[in-house]
Order: sequence, then structure tokens, then C-alpha cells
Amino acid sequence: MKQVLFLFIITFSSFVFATGENKVYIEQTGSSNLITIDQIGASNNLGGTAQTNSLVYGTDNVITTFDPAVPSATNYATVNGSTNTLSILQKGDSNWMQYNIQGNNNSYTNRVTGNSNKVKLTVGAVGSSKNANTISEIINGNLNFLIQNLTKNGINTSTEITGNSNQLSTELNSATASITTTVTGNSNSLINKQDVGGSGHILVQSVTGDYNSIVTQQQGTNDSTINIATTGNNNTITVRSTNASAIVNEMTAVAR
Repeated sequence: MKQVLFLFIITFSSFVFATGENKVYIEQTGSSNLITIDQIGASNNLGGTAQTNSLVYGTDNVITTFDPAVPSATNYATVNGSTNTLSILQKGDSNWMQYNIQGNNNSYTNRVTGNSNKVKLTVGAVGSSKNANTISEIINGNLNFLIQNLTKNGINTSTEITGNSNQLSTELNSATASITTTVTGNSNSLINKQDVGGSGHILVQSVTGDYNSIVTQQQGTNDSTINIATTGNNNTITVRSTNASAIVNEMTAVAR
């Protein structure tokens, strides 16, 4: 059974005057998919995988360029496979969301409340099957960037951001890996990279404060567990783990 529900709601507050239309473009292929979309606000964009300008990081690991292309009939979000569950809410104005889910048994939940947030999610390469991935993203605030690129099976990520101008970039190439991230504050930068792994690396990080910079790299066939909990401002944290002779493409957190 295929069940696809598209719900678009546009409201205008007497205190905020918003103009522009919401744009939603989705291609869904397969069976037993459940897709629920709520858009509350104006000028929100959902769909597409192309970017007007490529994602670029500055010398301080802060994203300097992240410009999704406007969704259209030739630039659409993709759900490809069976038994996918996708639930999205955009509540606010001028939010951008891009996603491309390739494979089976994926579950993706996203809630964005605020204005001018940008989210990009890729699960697997085009044409590949990545089974049993579960992704949860919650953003409450404005001007936050969230980019996730997941390329293995069995990945579980949970992200909750409360605040403004935070940036989180995650790359997972480790089967059955797990990342749980909670950010409360403003202008924090987090970069997470997981590669290879045996049964899966684990990362748990909780950040409370402003202008914190964190970089984690987990590599090697011996699984590692990293647990970071920081409270305060202007902390700079770098954690690297591998059972190989050296970290590949070593990164270092830069003070904000």
C-alpha cells in the first residue's frame, strides 16, 4: 500500500508580514511509503539536491557558503525504495530543506521552527540501498545550518538544536554507527566524521553555551565511543580516535 499525504498550510501573523510562495518538489519511487509534510509560514523551500553555490568551509571551520538551489521540476527531493517513513514540519519563513533518501526501510523525522534555517540530508549514494537508517532532526531557532551525509547501513542519528546561527556537519561512513547531538546556545560549530568501524562508532555530545567549536574524527576498525558534555562559552575541543598509525585527513577545531 502506498500512502502519500501532502499538507500545505500558510498562515500570516498580524505582527509579521510575509510574502512569497512555498515550493515543494518530491519524487517518490517504491511502495509502502508514508510522507507527511506541514509547512506553516511563507517562502519555505522543500526539495532539490542541487546547490547554487557549493558548500564551503572557511579556515575557522565555519561554513561560509551554503546556497541550495530553488526546488523545481528538475531539482527535486528523492525518496527511492520501500517502507520509508518521512515526516517534515517547517514552521517559519524562508527555511530551506534538501534531502535525498536512497534505499529501503529508512525513517526520517524533521521539525524546523524558526526562520532562515538550512538543512541538507543525503542517505546513501544515488542508486544504492541503505537499510534501517533512522534520522531525527529538530531545530528551534533561526539561521542554523545542518548538513548530514550518511553512506552506510544501520546508522542512527538524533540531532536537536535550540538557538541561533549554529552549524552542524556530519559525515558517517560507518555501519551501525550512532551519533546523538544536543545543542543549546548560539553560534556553535560542530563537525563530526565517522569512517569504517567494526560494529559501529558511537558519539554523544551535549553542548550548552555560545561560540563553542568541536571537531570529532572516529576512524579505524576498532570501534570507539566518544562522550562530550560541555557547558560554557568559547570552548575549543578536538577529539580523534583510530587504531591505525595516523588519522586520515586530520582536522582541528578552531576557536570562534
